[in-house]
Amino acid sequence: MSSSEREINLKQTGKHAVPACYLCRNFLTMIRILVLVIVVALAACNNPDNKNSTVKEKTPTDSLMDEVMEGHNVAMAKISRLHQTKNQIQQVLDSISKLPADAKKNSVQYKTKLDSALNRLTRADE
Repeated sequence: MSSSEREINLKQTGKHAVPACYLCRNFLTMIRILVLVIVVALAACNNPDNKNSTVKEKTPTDSLMDEVMEGHNVAMAKISRLHQTKNQIQQVLDSISKLPADAKKNSVQYKTKLDSALNRLTRADE
């Protein structure tokens, strides 16, 4: 190879002369490595037989805990309803106590039933 051909095949980069074919080989090698890394990453992500899956199978303890929590949630909804009913009865009893004497006489039987219901609800809440 003559000196003029070498000069044609050299690419000037700053102060150093680097052969153009050397740069091409490094660039192509980097592209091949990048493509290989991408293919491996995609293959690893799409592997359905992943042994390190984060999805755990339910144990009997987990199933029992789910049943207990479901029962707890149902009971808490009923307790909330019980407290609302107690408050409503208490409001009616307070209103009856503020009535005039004649109206109180007429509502004695109704007040007795409300007192009984309030006592039962209080016992149920304990």
